[in-house]
Amino acid sequence: MTDRRGRPRVDHLLLEIFKSAAKFRHQAITPFQGMLEAPSEIIAVYQTHKAALRNLTSAHSEVMTAVLNDLATTVMDQLQGTNWPELEQLGADQQPPPQPASFDEEDF
Repeated sequence: MTDRRGRPRVDHLLLEIFKSAAKFRHQAITPFQGMLEAPSEIIAVYQTHKAALRNLTSAHSEVMTAVLNDLATTVMDQLQGTNWPELEQLGADQQPPPQPASFDEEDF
């Protein structure tokens, strides 16, 4: 899909980085992620590092959210004027519901 000048409308590398960042945002970043039970030795190690791990997890989430927001803004800027068939060519698989019409108070 290209724009009026024949250039790609959306940089495919940008889309790949966006997808990668979205996956990375939800990846476990501690070895204790998802553990429900553990032997006392592992619990002791976790207890020693849990505050730092919580800070790491929080920082990771904040940074990745900011990165995703910036990437999404860039993608949306590139998609201005795109129609649904063009989005399908880029990999979109679910059309958003139509937006309700807005009314001005003067219309009533």
